[in-house]
Amino acid sequence: MGKVKVPAYKDEDEFYAEGLHQGIVSEVLFNKVQDILNKRKRKTKKWSAKDENLPLRGHIICSRCGRPLTGSKSKGKMGVYYHYYHCRNGCKERLRAKDAHDMFDRLLKQVTIDESISELYCDAAKEKLGANQRVRTGKMNKIREEITALKETIEKAEDSLFEGRLDPNTFDRSKARYIKRIADLEFEYSELKNLKKGYMKQIQGALEFLEKLDKLYYKANWEGKQEILSSIFDKKLIFEKNKCRTLEPDPFFESIGLKTSDLENKKTGQTLDLSTLSCPVTQGGFEPPTLRAEI
Repeated sequence: MGKVKVPAYKDEDEFYAEGLHQGIVSEVLFNKVQDILNKRKRKTKKWSAKDENLPLRGHIICSRCGRPLTGSKSKGKMGVYYHYYHCRNGCKERLRAKDAHDMFDRLLKQVTIDESISELYCDAAKEKLGANQRVRTGKMNKIREEITALKETIEKAEDSLFEGRLDPNTFDRSKARYIKRIADLEFEYSELKNLKKGYMKQIQGALEFLEKLDKLYYKANWEGKQEILSSIFDKKLIFEKNKCRTLEPDPFFESIGLKTSDLENKKTGQTLDLSTLSCPVTQGGFEPPTLRAEI
């Protein structure tokens, strides 16, 4: 049956009485509409990716289909909640969060560098920076010489134009070409000059961060963990055979995994290859710096 609204009268409150007509909508829908009109709409909890118990959600790749794993919790028989990472694509990929975190902790300890290796990289960077500084200085001197020669050529062309030995059209075309070349050379000179500024400070800051990587991750809140995961492990993680690894081999992680023999080689005067040292962090935060430039 339908309902009829009976307005408030004197001391009696407003109410709905059963009518004689057939209702247009169900009683359940009617009550929901009334709740909305009276601002009594039930508040539903919004889903959020933020879960302190599932910091790796979105950073793990399914070993079966290659899609990112999601995470959720399930209630055990004793009323205790257990957290899992699992595939949303129907695969049987399912990891207990505790097991996944233990495997990730082992990976994190592997890529957290020792202080002796940090010092080794710092010394090697200083050596390479010093050696390449001489090369840069030579390039900068040649650039200045070429700029000076081009300016002298323009001056001679102006004299030839003034003396009538060069027509204006030829002069304009030649001058435009020389000016463009000078601008390109000045830009290249500026790039070489500014390349060394702050470079060692960036390297030292990155290495200091990597020395404390595991401790910083453990102490970080959910947002901090996401920043570390996104910047350090940008190639995503995959769990196979009770091990956690990056989806693709990372030359940076391979380069910091130095053996004792590498340290001994360095002590005996052999050169350490720094071509893979493109640290993914800066002294000021987790954002990738431009340390990939050749020094």
